[in-house]
Amino acid sequence: MTVERDDALLLQAGVLRYLSLRTQAWSLLVEDLILVGEWTNDHGPADDYYYLFVGRHPTEIFEAPMYANPQLPEDLSETIGAPIESGLAACTTFNSRVMWPVELAGRPMFSYSAARRGPGMLNRVWDKVMPLIHSEFTQEVRQFVEARRAG
Repeated sequence: MTVERDDALLLQAGVLRYLSLRTQAWSLLVEDLILVGEWTNDHGPADDYYYLFVGRHPTEIFEAPMYANPQLPEDLSETIGAPIESGLAACTTFNSRVMWPVELAGRPMFSYSAARRGPGMLNRVWDKVMPLIHSEFTQEVRQFVEARRAG
């Protein structure tokens, strides 16, 4: 059974475009890519698996659901001339990994920690029932992105 989506992730003429409800949400020149990653969360079975793209000018982060174009790693590999492979398809928890560049491929992209809503009984209950997760680039990824942005 095929589920129709109202979004699409396209790679055409050296430009990545994410369309949501047939309107362009963002676009990024492939030549401005400095990092491609994937991340998952525990919110499945809806969209819980995402691509993440980091662009250089200025440094921006773009994201799109993996299901908007499962073929993208193969297509992007051909465009940039380097392997890009996904590896978190079966993950059901918060997880991430770099897909490209090759020197970081397979390494964690984010570090995760619990975040608290604040004081009070109701917030403590919500923290137990629906915990908040804080994510940030790992030190290795942050240093890589900063070095690419400077260069």
